[in-house]
Amino acid sequence: MPLDFTGRTAVVFGAEGDLGRAVARHLEAGGAAVYADGPQTPLSEPATRDLVERAMAERGAIDILVHARESAPAGGLAATSDAAFGEALRRHAHSALWALQAALPHMREANYGRILALVSGIGVYGAEQDVAHAAAHAGVAALTRSVAQGNLDRRIRANVLAPVALTTATAAFFDEQAQLDRALFGIGDVLAAVGHLCHADCAANGETFSAGGGRFAQLFTGATLGIFDPTLTDGGFGAALEKIRDARAHIAPRGVADELVTVAV
Repeated sequence: MPLDFTGRTAVVFGAEGDLGRAVARHLEAGGAAVYADGPQTPLSEPATRDLVERAMAERGAIDILVHARESAPAGGLAATSDAAFGEALRRHAHSALWALQAALPHMREANYGRILALVSGIGVYGAEQDVAHAAAHAGVAALTRSVAQGNLDRRIRANVLAPVALTTATAAFFDEQAQLDRALFGIGDVLAAVGHLCHADCAANGETFSAGGGRFAQLFTGATLGIFDPTLTDGGFGAALEKIRDARAHIAPRGVADELVTVAV
């Protein structure tokens, strides 16, 4: 059952796809007023801004912003043209940038906002069969985490969710993964994470989560403690790799400065 979103206004981008459409319906079922794009909405900065401003004009607030665009695989490195790579960035990274630039000032003025970017796991792990979208989704995730870092002075939370669900866009992936039981990967199985991360009760910020098949987990960037040796040579680096890679003791820095603390101590 969805959480209570009565009185909240949500803007959802990517609702022309299976996943975004399900997110919009889930928030609406919880009582939110949902403004969503559709198949006829142009993929452009003006159209993005128009949807946000319409929600503001009619509701007076943007409480929730969701970016959930999907795409079918576009091919490996050799098969990826410059145009295809640019289109992937435009559909995902540029689209997320436009949405954030349009909605975030309103959230900052209201001192409240919940931002959720739904990205493919290939943006976290990479994918040799779809390099363009792997790069584009990684960009969306980094953009969202950067927004979280830049708005700590407001009651704004921005997080990333990497859902694993069977949709029209992911059907080819599931065709290749015969060991997976498709029945376990319905879109409805990831909506619990969506609901919480869009809700006022959400305290998580700048984090990335995975959901699918009944499993929910946090994904994070870790750093081993490594070694400290300012005199290390090329050959010495190779010889020390086992110690450098030792992950038995590690940290999960939230930014570059956090990692550099290990040098300062």
